[in-house]
Amino acid sequence: MEILFIVAAIAWFLIRNVDKLSAGTAKKSPSAVAAKPRKQPTPSAAARPQQAQKERFREAKRQQDDAERLHAVHVDSCESKLESLRVLHEAGILDKEEYAERVLRTKARHERAGRA
Repeated sequence: MEILFIVAAIAWFLIRNVDKLSAGTAKKSPSAVAAKPRKQPTPSAAARPQQAQKERFREAKRQQDDAERLHAVHVDSCESKLESLRVLHEAGILDKEEYAERVLRTKARHERAGRA
C-alpha cells in the first residue's frame, strides 16, 4: 500500500510540473549544434603488416603481368620471324640450307633472350 502511495505521489508531481521539467530538456535545433569533423581511422598496428603485404603482392603481380606481356611479345616476334623465313623458303628466295641456318639462328636468339 505504501508503494502505491509513493507511485501516485510521483505521478501527481510529474503531472503538475511537466511544463517546468520539459522546458529544461528542450532539444537544440540542428543548426545550433556544430558537427565535429570525423577523423579518419588510422590503421591499427595489426593492420599495417597486412596492408604492406597487400602492397607487396600487388607490386609482384604487376611485375609478373609485365613480364608475361613482354614474353608474349617476344614469342610472337620469334614466331613471326620463323613464319617469314618459311614464306621466303616456300617462295624459292631462300634455299634449304640457308633457310635451316636462319631458323637455327632465330631460335638460338630466342633462347638467349628467354634466359636473360
